[in-house]
Amino acid sequence: MLQATMPVAVLSYLLASHYEGPKDDIAAVILVSTPLSLFAILGIQAIFAYLNTSRRPEAWSLHSRLQIIHQWSIALLA
Repeated sequence: MLQATMPVAVLSYLLASHYEGPKDDIAAVILVSTPLSLFAILGIQAIFAYLNTSRRPEAWSLHSRLQIIHQWSIALLA
């Protein structure tokens, strides 16, 4: 499920430019899929937070979800 929320890989664009493929179409898909993946991850996290009855209701706020995503991104880039 997590892989389905990830944006289109930039490697596709690099391969298309190397082999003279449809670079513009791939670049447009990358541009659209990147913000959509953020919203998909927020949605999936909201579903899991809703299903987890042990969490406090204030933990469901957008601010706390964005903090968790920020922590994940720092951990992935480290």
